[in-house]
Amino acid sequence: MEAAGENEFYLASNETQCYFYSPGTEGEERLFGLMKAPPQNAELFYRELSDWGERHTVYTFDYVTEPDMDTSGGVETRVKFYPSQERLKLVWTSYEPGDDGGWTYREKAVYDVPLHTDSAESTP
Repeated sequence: MEAAGENEFYLASNETQCYFYSPGTEGEERLFGLMKAPPQNAELFYRELSDWGERHTVYTFDYVTEPDMDTSGGVETRVKFYPSQERLKLVWTSYEPGDDGGWTYREKAVYDVPLHTDSAESTP
């Protein structure tokens, strides 16, 4: 097996496939607005051991609108990954005040992604 690329987070292996998450990036302007770099979607993908250079997209997340979470007031967000043999569950959480007066992570969006197909079930 070869090394993962820059900003590729290794998640799991299933037979001859290695699964990764690559975070999206915000769009940005450079050179005083003369050049614009578009936003890049976050992506779940796998690489075959026999053809490591080829990325096979399993699911993409719109960096700007998915998941739709209110981060005003400095609310901190996290994504948690729960791999299994046939699926990958991604859970976006936000760190918010709890009912007991303390702070806690609350689930905001859950994605249940099958590992062997190009489709996914979204249950935010």
